[in-house]
Amino acid sequence: DRFSPAYQAEDAGAYTAARVRMWRREPEKCLTTLRAVSRESMDKARADAPVALLRGDAQALAGQSAAAELEWTTALRITQSRLAEEPASQRWLYYKAYLLARLQRREDAMTALRAYEQLAGLTEAYVHDVAITSPGRSTAYVYVLLGMHEKVLAAMEAREKEIGASGRHDHAAVHYHTFKLDPIWDGLRAEPRFIALLDRLKVAMTPASASRSSAPDAKSIAVLPFVNLGADKGDEYLGDGLTEELLSALSQIKTLRVPGRSSCFAFKGKTGDDIYRQVGEKLQVRTVLEGT
Repeated sequence: DRFSPAYQAEDAGAYTAARVRMWRREPEKCLTTLRAVSRESMDKARADAPVALLRGDAQALAGQSAAAELEWTTALRITQSRLAEEPASQRWLYYKAYLLARLQRREDAMTALRAYEQLAGLTEAYVHDVAITSPGRSTAYVYVLLGMHEKVLAAMEAREKEIGASGRHDHAAVHYHTFKLDPIWDGLRAEPRFIALLDRLKVAMTPASASRSSAPDAKSIAVLPFVNLGADKGDEYLGDGLTEELLSALSQIKTLRVPGRSSCFAFKGKTGDDIYRQVGEKLQVRTVLEGT
């Protein structure tokens, strides 16, 4: 496991390790991480959730519904206590809505969610970007827990259009992996619109220039190691030396692209009817030079 004990001792580290293990469908490992956290809430950086909320999510993923409900109830008590101290806190109002939805208290969850949306200035289901700083928490999480799939799918498709308009392939990749891995979206996985959305994001996350084989530069050449045809194998170093000298000389020409020594020498000793085609495709060059 790549998460060190020292890293997990910090709020941000414990939160990150827990979320990664959830996305990897490893609830027991997630619970092991969270049981080591003595605080009732993680308050630093983005790791700002009640620990009992995260434990409840992990237990739900593990199929331990009764234990999950107990943890969510504990987390709700902590949340309500914090709200009594900070009634205008967006953070705690959001967690109240989320936890009420987890506990299937639909009307109470909707009331809390509406209050959060008003406070945060949100008018529609909001799908946040988990890997990039965003203006609020994902209300789509609450909506999907309440079974409001149409609203969530519409929000996801709207986010996809924003990504397409921006041309940000990295944003498409973030959302593709979030939607694909996060257990919160399990209720949508059989939906044809969700499946199609994932397919489109998968295409969008790869720049068009990288999705197809790029043509080699018009001015490009690879120099294959010179072949020693003499009886004395000890002279082979002379051929290698000539090849290196030629590579060095050609690489000084600024308008000419020349693959480096290691790339060219990877083909040393290789033969075949299509060796030049292989070299051209592998090294993306128009010309292949060999010698003896």
